[in-house]
Amino acid sequence: MKPLKLMISAFGPYAGTVTIDFEKMGNSGLFLISGDTGAGKTTIFDAISYALFEKTSGLTREVNSVRSDFATLEVFTEVTLTFSHKGFHYTINRYPDQTRKSDRGKGIAEQKKGVSILLPDGKKIDNRNDVKRIISEILGGLGYDQFKQIAMIAQGEFLELLLADNDKRNEILQKVFNTEIYKRFSAKLREKEIFLKNENEDLEKSLQLYIDGIKCPEESEYYQKIEYFKTVKNINFIPDILNCLTLLIEEDNRILDDVNDKMGSVDKEKEKFIKKEVIGKTINQNLEEKEKLQCRKEELDLKKDEMKVLEQRGLIGQRALSYVKPLEDAKNREVEISNRLTEKIKAASKEKESFEVRLYRAKKLYEEENNKSDLRDNLTLYISNLEESLPQYDFLNNLLEREKEYFKTGNQLDETISSISKKLSDMQNLHQNFRNELEAVKESPIKLLNCVSKLEKDEIAKKRMEQLDADISKLILLEEVVENYKKAFLQAEERYDECNLEFDRKQKAYLREQAGILAKTLEEGKPCPVCGSLEHPKTAQLLLEAPTEAELNTLKEKRDTLSEEMLEAGKKVSEYKKEYETRFDTINESMDIITCEIDFNNLKDRKSYLQKLISEWDSNIKLLRAEEELLKVKCERKEICETEIRKALASIEEYNSNTALLKEKRNLLAADLSACRKEIEMIKKNLEFDSLEKAKTIISEKKTELDELKNKFLDAENEFHEADKALKTAVSLLSEFTTQYESSKESFNKASSRFMLKMKEYGFKTEEAYKEALLSQEKIDEIKEICKKYELTKQEIKAQLDKLKEKTYGKERIDLEDIRNNIKLLKDSRTQLEKLQKEVHNRVSANKSSLFHIKEIDKIREEKNKEYLEISALSKTANGRLEGKQKINFETYVQAAYFVQIIQEANKRFYEMSGKRYQLMRKEGGNLQSASGLELNVLDTWTGKLRNVKSLSGGESFMAALSLALGFSDIIQSHSGGIEIETMFVDEGFGSLDTEALEQSIVTLTNLTLGNRMVGIISHVDELKERIDKQIIVKKDIRGSYVDKLIC
Repeated sequence: MKPLKLMISAFGPYAGTVTIDFEKMGNSGLFLISGDTGAGKTTIFDAISYALFEKTSGLTREVNSVRSDFATLEVFTEVTLTFSHKGFHYTINRYPDQTRKSDRGKGIAEQKKGVSILLPDGKKIDNRNDVKRIISEILGGLGYDQFKQIAMIAQGEFLELLLADNDKRNEILQKVFNTEIYKRFSAKLREKEIFLKNENEDLEKSLQLYIDGIKCPEESEYYQKIEYFKTVKNINFIPDILNCLTLLIEEDNRILDDVNDKMGSVDKEKEKFIKKEVIGKTINQNLEEKEKLQCRKEELDLKKDEMKVLEQRGLIGQRALSYVKPLEDAKNREVEISNRLTEKIKAASKEKESFEVRLYRAKKLYEEENNKSDLRDNLTLYISNLEESLPQYDFLNNLLEREKEYFKTGNQLDETISSISKKLSDMQNLHQNFRNELEAVKESPIKLLNCVSKLEKDEIAKKRMEQLDADISKLILLEEVVENYKKAFLQAEERYDECNLEFDRKQKAYLREQAGILAKTLEEGKPCPVCGSLEHPKTAQLLLEAPTEAELNTLKEKRDTLSEEMLEAGKKVSEYKKEYETRFDTINESMDIITCEIDFNNLKDRKSYLQKLISEWDSNIKLLRAEEELLKVKCERKEICETEIRKALASIEEYNSNTALLKEKRNLLAADLSACRKEIEMIKKNLEFDSLEKAKTIISEKKTELDELKNKFLDAENEFHEADKALKTAVSLLSEFTTQYESSKESFNKASSRFMLKMKEYGFKTEEAYKEALLSQEKIDEIKEICKKYELTKQEIKAQLDKLKEKTYGKERIDLEDIRNNIKLLKDSRTQLEKLQKEVHNRVSANKSSLFHIKEIDKIREEKNKEYLEISALSKTANGRLEGKQKINFETYVQAAYFVQIIQEANKRFYEMSGKRYQLMRKEGGNLQSASGLELNVLDTWTGKLRNVKSLSGGESFMAALSLALGFSDIIQSHSGGIEIETMFVDEGFGSLDTEALEQSIVTLTNLTLGNRMVGIISHVDELKERIDKQIIVKKDIRGSYVDKLIC
């Protein structure tokens, strides 16, 4: 991928539109992007990264802040990048969320972010997901992070990969080489290991639950063993537990057999006592029954005379009821008949008199109604004539209704015409009011545009001053930091000088005393390394002030440490001083533009002056915002007035048209009303009544009157005939009741004679004696039943008493208490045995269940444990958890292979760039406690020693990081399907290199351009400006940044 042309609009510090034609730089070689600090050099990288990935190149710049603060609302923020890939050209355009001027020229609008890409075949794609997919396909699947490592090494990110720890480097390599599959594989093994471990633990817990559930009585010989197994909770004792549990079950089965035998003996003994109890109960009951029957017999004998009297009473009552009572009933019936006939004769006489009066009245009324026949005929004729005239009334009613409708419609039309006239007048007034208001606000849109433009400019100017104020505050703090680092440098220099002097003094003493040091190592019988003598009679002596080699090395290390501290402090002073001067120059330039020729003594004076200006601008902005809000309201009122005027004109025209139509309708309606009223007058002259309702009312009243006359005549006629008939019936009934009464008197006399004769025949002297002896049949039957029951009871008691005497002959009462006590003792014994049986049976059942489940679960556990051990070994290997081994997991092992290749490629450049002194090495062995395998050391070929990469100086670190990044790029391209990255950008970092290292770096980067590759460098270093011919120079001023020159 090679960029051909980049168009930036209102992006970062660039206020307007800037176009950079990379094709003018040629097909290969180095080119430099230079300019002032903050002028927008890195923004060119940001724009390319934003166009491709919607992200900026660095870590500190956010996508949401890409719109230029210098740009006005008229300028649209966007980036357009044209690039080539494998001979084809693509153009991508991308823009962020932003506020822009409305297309209609009124107010502002919110623009949502968007993107589009023009393909080589001319097809344009504007779907974000599709564009993202196409870019990924063009770049061979490379993402933003990989692209940064290959083609766009951002400012401040050189040392990220070089100084990263094992975890950070693992994360970078994982994204680049897609090694997450190995991590997921290791994680799956770990999950499987944990799952199997949990399964085994669950099975062991289940086993322990069943072991804890083993029931064993304290008196058992296995009780101590079982309790021990429960306490130790050791799964390895399962065979012993199973054996012990089997013996325990056998022991309990023997106990059960013994309990069952004892229960059988108890049952047999209890059965004997129960039989004795049953026999004793029978004998005692017979004796008690015999005594009760004897007492009952004596009671019945005492009632014998009483029963005879009761029996005689029943016989007399039966004769009175059966023979005398029927004749008494016949006599009473005749009395009742005679009484009823007497009452009927009285009632019939009264009825006869009443009917005679009724007949007289009915006859008189009938004659009166019959004389009204002429009146009824005349009334019938009058009703008929009225009914024939009813249609005329219907027609009159229709005319009257029509007259009312015409009148009502006329009133409604008058009201409508009046209402429309009032609305027309109101609308004309409203129209004039809106025209007057429109005249007052018609210039508001132009004033609003001028106000918004002025407000935007003032706000931009205020933001610049606020930014400048913040920069001055930072510069004041930076000035203090520079002073502090200067003090720290001087202190470090003083400590170094003291230590260096001491080292020089002790080194000289050490060299002078080498002979003494050598003599100290001589041994008798061994040759001297100087003269070869085996005897050493007088060896050289060490001076007291001479140091040992270890002491001298310790002092040297201390001096080197102090030297590094001094150099680091000096570097910090240089860095911060350079930053201070750069910022100071930038602030001076900005202040010169704002303050013109005003002189300031120090930064604080500048800050006070700026804050005063900011306050003034803030007041102006507040006034402008208030004016803007007022003008917005006026613009809205202008649009409302224009709309309302159009509506009012349309309404006035509509009201005039409607009024004319309504007046025409009113005139036609008046003519119809006049004709209707004339016709009504003509019909009323020919009718008796004013209305149909009144005519119908008269007809109804006359019909009612006629009906009443007819009904009265019919009622009088019917009453006369019915009264005559009723009188004849009453006379006939009175004659019949008199005849029946005479016959009833004769029958009563005969019945009374028969009753008296029958009473005397059965021994009743008087009627009172008969009444006293008379009983009801129910009472007679009750007496008979009592006497019968008495005789039967006597017979039954005698029979039962004879039978019991026979059964109890020669027998005495038996004492049952002793028998029952023995039965109770046997029952208690049986209960105890049953309780023991249930307890032992439950224990056996529970222990058999435990035995079965322990066997089954232990079998499953052994299989699962075998699988767990196999998976655990794999998981520990893949996850770097083996005891006593380096903590390298499967993913790191794979990454290490890629990392070695990267290091090999990096060393091809780093070795040359460092003057053939340094080579990067992957650290072998390492920490056994934490993850490792991707640590990095550096080999110093001059000393032959390995040391940490963090010990490299600033310039050496830059060369190492650049080499590593280039090696990283080479390996990624070779492992990503031959991705063609024909342009690389490197942002800053060269300022820390000396002349020789800078030369080596340029040579290395130049070698990268061999073939068809371009390398773009961002830097302030003057040597690069002299060495690199092709340059893009950017500058800045108060209006924003711009490309000043394009040197090809």
